[in-house]
Amino acid sequence: MKPADIFNLTGTKWSKDVTSMFEGWLGEPFYGMEANKAADSRKKWNKLADAIVGKDGKRIKGRPGTHAAKINLADVRAELKGKLKKDPTEDDVWSYLMYPDVFLKFADFRKAHGDVSVLPTPAYYYGLRDKEEIHISLEEGKTLFVRLLNMTEPDAAGQQTAIFELNGYPRHTTVTNKALAKNAVTKTKADPADSSQVGAPMPGMVASIAVSVGQKVKEGETLLTLEAMKMFAAVASPTAGTVSEICVKIGESVESKDLLVRLVK
Repeated sequence: MKPADIFNLTGTKWSKDVTSMFEGWLGEPFYGMEANKAADSRKKWNKLADAIVGKDGKRIKGRPGTHAAKINLADVRAELKGKLKKDPTEDDVWSYLMYPDVFLKFADFRKAHGDVSVLPTPAYYYGLRDKEEIHISLEEGKTLFVRLLNMTEPDAAGQQTAIFELNGYPRHTTVTNKALAKNAVTKTKADPADSSQVGAPMPGMVASIAVSVGQKVKEGETLLTLEAMKMFAAVASPTAGTVSEICVKIGESVESKDLLVRLVK
């Protein structure tokens, strides 16, 4: 698309980011130092804004902040706390104020995957090549060295085992090849901020279930047992309550953070 094509796109629905800029919510552009050229630039800008916002659209002049609605930061923090289920940081509050929808999607991603900003950009976008090693700086004096050793062949559900070294020690984890798992059923993940949702602490197989739906349990009481590499791990209730749903069955394989049991208080 060329700039001139915009004038012919009558009735096009532009994104809010685009329309807000031409409404003036990012301020007016610098038109130039020379009066004649500045006047011509302003004329072109106004013509473009009319094409996008519409001649009857709402456009503001002057500093955008003078037109913005007043906000109560305490109310915003409380609202955001309810959405995040934790106390927001100052960066969270201001990000939410400026880009509410984008920030909430970012917060969901961060909750599911952690702080991926520490990963090298190529590793984040493309993954590691065979035998490639990267270093991840978590904080000053704490660096992880990760080297990919091998990827197993995917199974019918698109699951592969990644075998790698972490600071020289062998590790393995199961990952999903999304290109091969389009029809695979994905399991619900437990919300770590909600104590009524009990998730798998590690990958494994459900060896036994110690409770039933409707049963009252105490904090720390065993709900079920997972088996992984000939080792058994009891999954305890994080809070007192009543079992409302058991999301797995004996013999079923689960991944880390998969939802196992729902409780009601």
